[in-house]
Amino acid sequence: MPAEGRTRRRLREILEALGFQVEALRPALGYWRSDHRADVLRWEGVGRVRDWPGLPVGMSVQFGSWNTMTDCVRNGVDVEREEGTFFDVSAKTRNASS
Repeated sequence: MPAEGRTRRRLREILEALGFQVEALRPALGYWRSDHRADVLRWEGVGRVRDWPGLPVGMSVQFGSWNTMTDCVRNGVDVEREEGTFFDVSAKTRNASS
């Protein structure tokens, strides 16, 4: 596996600070990346719960986002649990007046 770059490393740190143990982050592949009928993702990842309300420690989870990893690192993230074990990670939006 190639060395992890700065952006991916920083995104891992952000997600871990939110209560996850991140095992892998990678560009989305296959159906979730290329099929217009899907909610197309830019990147995806897997990990485990360390501290998330209502979920058991160690539960396997998946992450995904339609925002780039760079946008997530630059702007911070909001994480929302979707169905089952999938968590939607979205870059926070910045006010034009900020």
